[in-house]
Amino acid sequence: MFPRLVAVLLLTSTGAAIAYEVEAAADGADQIGGEIVVTGQRERGYRPDTQSTALFGSQSLLDTPFSVSTFSAELIRDQQARTLTEITKNDPSVVATGSGNGFFDTVAVRGFTLGNGGNYFRDGLWFQNQVQTPFENKASVEILKGLSAIRYGFNAPGGVINYTVKRPTIEPVRSVEIFGNGFGGIGAHVDVGGPIGETLGIRVNAVVAHEALFVRGIGGPRQMVSAYVSSRPAPNLLIDAEAEYQYLELEQQPIIALTSFATSLNQTQIRGLLDRFDPRTYLGQRWTTYPTRNFIGSLRTTWDFAPGWALKGSIQKMDLVRNQNAAGIAARSIQANGDFVSTLFFSPDQRRDPLSGQLWVEGRFDTVGIKHDLVLGAFFVNNRLTFPNGFSGTIGQSNLFEPREIVDPRVTSDPSYTGARERQFALYATDYVTVADWLNVFAGVRYTKPIFESFNGPDRPPTQRYDQDVITPSFGAVIKPAANISIYGSFARGLEQGGTAPINAVNANEQLPPLTSEQWELGVKAELAAGTLLTFAVFDIARGLELIDDQNRFVQDGRQRHRGAEMTLAGDITPTLRVVTGATYIDAEVVRAANPALNGRRPTNVPELQANAFLDWRLPTATKLWVNGGIYHTGSRFIDNINTFAVGAQTRVDLGARASFDIGATALTARLIVENITNERVIAGASGNFTWGAPQTVKASLAANF
Repeated sequence: MFPRLVAVLLLTSTGAAIAYEVEAAADGADQIGGEIVVTGQRERGYRPDTQSTALFGSQSLLDTPFSVSTFSAELIRDQQARTLTEITKNDPSVVATGSGNGFFDTVAVRGFTLGNGGNYFRDGLWFQNQVQTPFENKASVEILKGLSAIRYGFNAPGGVINYTVKRPTIEPVRSVEIFGNGFGGIGAHVDVGGPIGETLGIRVNAVVAHEALFVRGIGGPRQMVSAYVSSRPAPNLLIDAEAEYQYLELEQQPIIALTSFATSLNQTQIRGLLDRFDPRTYLGQRWTTYPTRNFIGSLRTTWDFAPGWALKGSIQKMDLVRNQNAAGIAARSIQANGDFVSTLFFSPDQRRDPLSGQLWVEGRFDTVGIKHDLVLGAFFVNNRLTFPNGFSGTIGQSNLFEPREIVDPRVTSDPSYTGARERQFALYATDYVTVADWLNVFAGVRYTKPIFESFNGPDRPPTQRYDQDVITPSFGAVIKPAANISIYGSFARGLEQGGTAPINAVNANEQLPPLTSEQWELGVKAELAAGTLLTFAVFDIARGLELIDDQNRFVQDGRQRHRGAEMTLAGDITPTLRVVTGATYIDAEVVRAANPALNGRRPTNVPELQANAFLDWRLPTATKLWVNGGIYHTGSRFIDNINTFAVGAQTRVDLGARASFDIGATALTARLIVENITNERVIAGASGNFTWGAPQTVKASLAANF
């Protein structure tokens, strides 16, 4: 038998909270209608029992034939994490590919860079990852590793990042937090909510902050407000509506790429320049800020129209408006003394306004003693990337060690137009079959009709178009030799939209054609004593390779094959000791490349070994006092395609503490953490560019719950 799950159905039609004790037995006889949410389960603990990313609806991690990591709001608060890369450090299969230093974060999973469109989701709905996501209103961050086309359609094969949003709770929430860091950042966060009347619940989060990052000169305002409303107008009908708005204005650190250095410099000279460079030095200009406004909202409904059957629908709209005014470094311009040619990429009035939605039916039925969980559905997305033919050119000279002020040239831009458009329509069917108490089988298929178009000006025909129908299958099995152990295997095939050339490539913003991929995975999951989950998986993924070639063009050439193994352990080791730890080994190589110099090489930014361990221990004292610490190791990586320039292995250590105490009826929690306590020189991303991580960083917060 599975462990018993005590769940609470929030906001019932009677106005009272009705507790349901659901026996999550092997026959899957839990209630399918309306969403049943364990009170605060998504937000609490270091090892949530369920996930909602791999398949449709919430499902036990033990029953999922894929590798999934889930990081709760509690873990995020204890680590004082406020960006995606600060959260994903807890997963050894994830490495940063680019940290926007206030711009936005991108990551790679199992060595494959995730696409900004198609690999990032909010409660299962598509959004464009080109803005720094606020995490104050997120209940958890879920990472599905490997191919996910059966549910999410076109996307990169590394995996999917899914943010779950904080929902109304059965008990009132009244929380205020003040936070800051040693670089001068400071802010306040308010989280309030609870039931209103008989059929309604609400959750509101708001943030006002002055952000300050480790790069001197990068800082600015951030405001965020979000609201989530749940309503149950009838016993069999649940309606959710939520929205989030954020304004953020920071500078953007210019990119130092391997191709930024003059061809006359050898490796020794380049390494010498990099070693001398202080990552805290801002290489841009005071007037190159990046104001960004982002609205995103969704509407969801669940109708239990018959016993065991539910109709579910959701739709989400995003409206991202930004003005990119970014200083850069011209290709091959950095000289031996650190001088370089400064460039400007001025592209105002950019817009990303994806609309996505899905409608599906979930049903549970038996056939000759075999139990089926069937899903039939449809999905669509319409995403436009709007931008002008802005200015891109040189603006003067500067230096890595003594940056020079350059007068704002006050360049202008043409009106914006739709430069790229993605539309997808898909139909899918999945069946999760319980053959016996010890055996579950999963199979699914997805039909997708994509249309990808690129334009080089307003009112012009597309310069590129892709509109071929695609069918992507997936199947797997879960064997349970014991109630707390699962052995699984799965296969998936996928297709992804080709990458967009970065702004430092000569074919900047060019959209490349789609890439195919496939994956085999085998794994074991074991729920240990005291609520700890141990996972182990081996995988084999093959996918087309994208890179910047010797001519500084972003191109596709050959395939990259990643074979590896990963292990994680998360949960309560004892009642006073919690742990989040893991390790991943990846054997990656390029094959079938037209350029023979690439074959057998290791793709950029893929460490052979990555490992992490975070422990949180409550001291045996009368005072509620915890100490914690984390160690994060990333193996050496190549930054170039032919493996001549490597970034060495690095290990970072964090130490922290928190204390809880009461003043009257107010419960207070103070948190302090020092990241990178040894001041290790960290290169977070090495995908052709050098992306530095933060030096020693002090973070603190004080939260009050009323």
